[in-house]
Amino acid sequence: MANQLDASPIRALDANGNPVSGARLRFYLTGTSTPVTVYTDATLTTPHDSDGILSNSSGVFALAFYDGSNQLKADATIDGVSLPGYPLDPIRQTADTSSGAAELTFSPITGNNATNVQGAIANVTNLWNAVTAYGKSLIAAADAGAARTALGLGGLATLDVLDEDDMATDSATRPPSQQSTKAYVDGLQPVAQVIATGSLNGTGTPAWNWRAGFSATVTDNGAGNYTVAFDAAEANTNYAVALNADAGGTRYFINYDAKTTSGFIITVADVTGAAVDALADISITVTRAV
Repeated sequence: MANQLDASPIRALDANGNPVSGARLRFYLTGTSTPVTVYTDATLTTPHDSDGILSNSSGVFALAFYDGSNQLKADATIDGVSLPGYPLDPIRQTADTSSGAAELTFSPITGNNATNVQGAIANVTNLWNAVTAYGKSLIAAADAGAARTALGLGGLATLDVLDEDDMATDSATRPPSQQSTKAYVDGLQPVAQVIATGSLNGTGTPAWNWRAGFSATVTDNGAGNYTVAFDAAEANTNYAVALNADAGGTRYFINYDAKTTSGFIITVADVTGAAVDALADISITVTRAV
């Protein structure tokens, strides 16, 4: 750190205010005649002549720098006699522009632990550079994956969408497109397909209303017993029969039995187990497993 020495007035002037060329400006410890070395540059690498700094034809002295460790006195002389205004004791020392901000101190604040202006500026600059660099990494394709991971977003933060109508990839991390989701759902087959619905008059007169594309013959075998025979045999017996009835307030038991690929038998009984034809109407639904 270097201070610029202000030996104001910075010009060598005689009693009439005229410039004095060849005057010598020397520096001493304040209040003494002990000379100190001053420098031509703020880095304190090149000392001025130990015999003093000479004024030019305009009476101007070159800049002088010091390490700031002591207060100084300045004396400008010509032929060993001090010029008007000199000696100056003490002289003012101004922090060099490259280090002056570091001399302005303050208490640290939350989020910025610097204790001087220069340090605070450095902290803010470093933070800004870090934020800028990270922001760029979020955009850069090469760093996108790492940035998403750091943010806890994973692969779902990208447009890494699968467009597969059959969902064949079965990915645990990549989302499907809206189109493929709809196509997949639309293509799902039901677990069971209704193949026939109808009703049977419980008085013994079959009155079957078949679902389109299916047909069967119903035979009344006597009280409470009916055979349902498919006009076209099923490939297997993987079908189910659901029965419902209007009992008119009386409790009956209705069931199906003897299921084959060609049909089944419906039985109806009262609470005593006796076969009856007393039901007003029997509703039947046949479903096939798919």
